[in-house]
Amino acid sequence: MELGQGIVLPFRMGLDLSAAKPTGYFLVGDEKTPIPEISISGDSIVFGFSEYGAEMRGTWNGNQWLGDYLRHRSSGTKSFAFSASPEGSGSSGVATASAGPFPAGNFQVLFQGQDRVDDTTAAKMWTKDGRLYGTFIAPDGDYGLLAGKQVGGGIQLSRFTGWQAIVITLEGGGEKWSGNFYAA
Repeated sequence: MELGQGIVLPFRMGLDLSAAKPTGYFLVGDEKTPIPEISISGDSIVFGFSEYGAEMRGTWNGNQWLGDYLRHRSSGTKSFAFSASPEGSGSSGVATASAGPFPAGNFQVLFQGQDRVDDTTAAKMWTKDGRLYGTFIAPDGDYGLLAGKQVGGGIQLSRFTGWQAIVITLEGGGEKWSGNFYAA
């Protein structure tokens, strides 16, 4: 999914579209998040997230599902282009521990913006079975499980569940990392 500013949010999912009532889930690490509403009409596939005012609409061309992720709000609808193809035709979006120096442990997070610094968030990062994972824990709750991959000289942590679309990019090493937070 393209979040803009050159940021691409990888996502994984499992689908069974052969049943009378199609089913599926998004996969972040080993965590499965069910897709609540799936409808198919010809080559058109729609995932609905009514409770969250979001949907994914696209067309299957025989190799890829191409479309838009839509966030409906009272201020208007935001649209983000996406493409999805069967696994094996590209990267899983998850890094292995041998790919680079990954942060591990607990970190204090300093979000900066609009002339203030918010230091009330913590992060925890770890590797499991050779893969990088993390979460950011804010006063209002955690961001959920994030899966990591190496991007250029840094890492990218991401999560997509149909209503959560998060990318955190980090560069650095050792005990100090810095980067950017993107959410749709």
